[in-house]
Amino acid sequence: MAAPSVLQSADRWLSEIFEFRKNPAAFFTTRQIEDGEFVMDILQAMYSDKLGDSIRIVLLSTLQEKSSCLMSTPDSIEQTVGSLMSMYDQTTSETAAFYKSQLLVTMTTILLESGQLEAQPKLFTDFVELLLDTVSKVNSAVDRTVRGTACQCLNEIETMHPGILMRKLEHFYAMSQLECTHVCQNYMALFVQVLKNSIYVLLRSGESIDSSEVTDLLCSRTEPLKPLTLPEDFSNKMFQLGSPKDSSVRCFSEDVDSKELLRCLSFLLDHLYLMTMPCAVTTLLKLIDCMVTAPHIAPHILRPFVTRVEATHDVTLFHALLILKHKFGRQLMTDAEEELLLDRLVSCSSHPCLTPGHRLLCYQWLLNFPENKASDLEDTKSHLPTGLDYTKTASLYPGVFDGLDTTLIKLNLLSLCFTPSHVQDSASATLIGCLVSLQKSIHYGITGRPAITLYRALYLYYRRHYETVLRSDIYKLIVTIVTEQPKFVPHTINFIECINRIDTKDSFPTELLQSSMENIVSTPPSDVLEDLEFHLLLLEKVCKEKSISPKPIVAFLRQLLTSTSIGSNGSWLLGNCILSVCHSIMQHHDTTEIFKELGQLLYELLTSYGDLDIRDRARFYYAMLTNISSQKISSILSSAGTTHSLTRLVTGSSNFDIPSPVQKLQQPVLCLTRIQRRPEYMTFACSNCQQYLQNLQSNQKPPVIHMDYYLHFTEVSSTRSVDKLYSLVLHVDIPKSYKEIPDVSLSCLTLDESQQPSDTCQVISLQIQPLEPVPSKLPVSTVFMTADGQTSTCSLSPVHIQFSDLFLPLPVSSSNRPGLFDDLWKYMQDHSSKTCAESVCTLLLNKTAMLEVIQNQLQEYRIDHVDKEDDTSRIGIFLPPSWHLLLKITAKQDMTVVAIATDNWKTLPLVNTFLHELEESRAR
Repeated sequence: MAAPSVLQSADRWLSEIFEFRKNPAAFFTTRQIEDGEFVMDILQAMYSDKLGDSIRIVLLSTLQEKSSCLMSTPDSIEQTVGSLMSMYDQTTSETAAFYKSQLLVTMTTILLESGQLEAQPKLFTDFVELLLDTVSKVNSAVDRTVRGTACQCLNEIETMHPGILMRKLEHFYAMSQLECTHVCQNYMALFVQVLKNSIYVLLRSGESIDSSEVTDLLCSRTEPLKPLTLPEDFSNKMFQLGSPKDSSVRCFSEDVDSKELLRCLSFLLDHLYLMTMPCAVTTLLKLIDCMVTAPHIAPHILRPFVTRVEATHDVTLFHALLILKHKFGRQLMTDAEEELLLDRLVSCSSHPCLTPGHRLLCYQWLLNFPENKASDLEDTKSHLPTGLDYTKTASLYPGVFDGLDTTLIKLNLLSLCFTPSHVQDSASATLIGCLVSLQKSIHYGITGRPAITLYRALYLYYRRHYETVLRSDIYKLIVTIVTEQPKFVPHTINFIECINRIDTKDSFPTELLQSSMENIVSTPPSDVLEDLEFHLLLLEKVCKEKSISPKPIVAFLRQLLTSTSIGSNGSWLLGNCILSVCHSIMQHHDTTEIFKELGQLLYELLTSYGDLDIRDRARFYYAMLTNISSQKISSILSSAGTTHSLTRLVTGSSNFDIPSPVQKLQQPVLCLTRIQRRPEYMTFACSNCQQYLQNLQSNQKPPVIHMDYYLHFTEVSSTRSVDKLYSLVLHVDIPKSYKEIPDVSLSCLTLDESQQPSDTCQVISLQIQPLEPVPSKLPVSTVFMTADGQTSTCSLSPVHIQFSDLFLPLPVSSSNRPGLFDDLWKYMQDHSSKTCAESVCTLLLNKTAMLEVIQNQLQEYRIDHVDKEDDTSRIGIFLPPSWHLLLKITAKQDMTVVAIATDNWKTLPLVNTFLHELEESRAR
């Protein structure tokens, strides 16, 4: 069992590493240490015998992942790598192989990432010598895993520095043939990587190549395996990884002897089956690169491999097979073999054992199948193989279990299989019929990927068959979608823009927009309110087409403002959508013909729209319309329409200044001081309690309680030199128990007029509409602009709504209140098992004090009873939207008894609190 100190040390290091990885800069700042000190702590911990191999591997992984921020100087890199090499030398055969392998991987990563071949060649070559010494122990049973890791580290070094191991090629060739354990694939992978780079180095050298140079490279040992010796003329430009544009190389000349290279390639091809699938495919691709450089090596050496794997369902091997087919074509496969490969590919594309991703890959291969026969089509990427007949295309029809990606690519393939004519035929019926499942999703308003898939399929159909009857089918389908489900207007606009990119002279987008516009403007305004935002988006797109007259659109928008409530209650978003339509009209059309209609529309917006910002913009457009020519308006709006793309912002070509961020003030500069409460009274004509309750339930306009406040500046505002605020918007956050309170907009607020609460101060009114009779504290915030153009926001003191603020008299005439009071009391007694309840409360107030309280605070709700000798005071309170509170107050000489009846038992605690507050106020 591990000692407690060991466990604590391991846990401490795990915690430290977790904090470091989360935020290295904060880690160093908090602990007040430098990066070098932390690396030294890690190295010292690894030298200690207290930590197990698992914790050491975590520490090594940290050095590997964060080497760039932990080792910033050559000295720190040299010290770290030197320490790790020393640790590796101290390991024994009993040391865990995984720990030793991680040591090698960490050192390799540090040296390659920091470019130490140029900075410290001696350190680099010493480490390579360590790796070469490790891989030289061929067939050693003790350290097979470590030898495999060393091969992979050398492979990475050769990849990053091509040609650095070129003089060791014959050694690696011999090791690959001698190694007979499972790590032989690592030796072969290392050998083929060095072989490929060595051939490329020879071909790019620009010098003449001797006929025996390739053979000497593979058979003659120009230097021993150890150590690694750099050339005498070594410079920083040597052994550097080239860019992709430098990857093209020439071939060896005819007189170069390639027999040993052929023997080498044959050896590797014969042993591919010993490798794992990723390693085998990677090795095969590198072998192909070597083969194409030697003209004497014919592709037929690949035939055994092709024969062995041509019946495979493994996607990786199949991909390698297609690469071979693409590279060598008829030299490798006959037409019969090509047809067999195509059959196998079709089978794989619908094989249930393959994942959807693999099947999608098979469909892509079908679209780009490398045929022996050259295609007559100009677009070689847009045709199916000629050998794909009807019996093979039967599996391409979308199925119920296909995902959306699979469905789309199948539809793409089917659009290549069928070619509709100019009249309705089976081809067009088949293509449209395959869209039924996607159309159902659209019909039920399902947004997201089903809609995107349908529009992509329609785009693929149109792109290939725009001159056939399919054009009219797509036209009808999209118009139907826009009419039934306007929420798909953004997809339709994107579809139109994609078609315009193909052919700007195509009339299809204009016809589609014209028809959609006619459907919208012919619909009654009340029927489009639910999806108005999407309709306006489509109308804006329509107005950008100069061939479509905007006159019906202007008339529709004006009718929309005059016949519906969006003008007074419209949101900022809807107002902007309407103004965007007006903007498009003024920018793309001559306003002379629609001057009167457009002017009336803008005037309606600037005079009656509920949002202040929308009115200001409408006023600006109206001023332009009435004072500037149509050509000048179009020029101004076009020049101001520069897109805010990242490129424009970087290059500074945007015409708009980037607004400064909204400043959040910590201290409020404004304050609300309550003035009065102005309730809206309701009166129902009723003859009995039952009729009264029915009228109350059917009432569609609940009462509104107006709370008036002075809006004035605070003392903080004088210290900030804020004397004028513009475009001020006051927003009140409401809980679920209240209806939304409209924002209050003010064009200007000055310090001179609203410095303190007084008659000259700005007065605002909040419309309170409770859904439940409960008190609340409503947070208030404001956004405004100062004279210097800075937009600021701050929170004000919350608005307190007391329980008594919700009180209203019974909504009947004064003469009917006594009878209604008695009827309601009896009703509540009879329905006490439901929401109604009765209670009693005693107050320590004598008769005189209680009568004074009623006179001062409850007189408005007092109900005069017919019996004058009755000492009980009756209080009838209506609690909006539809509740009641009835009180029978009987005052004695030393106390008062209050009988309570309500049809909302949840208010009883609030009533009790309210009555005791009355008691306390009289006592004070």
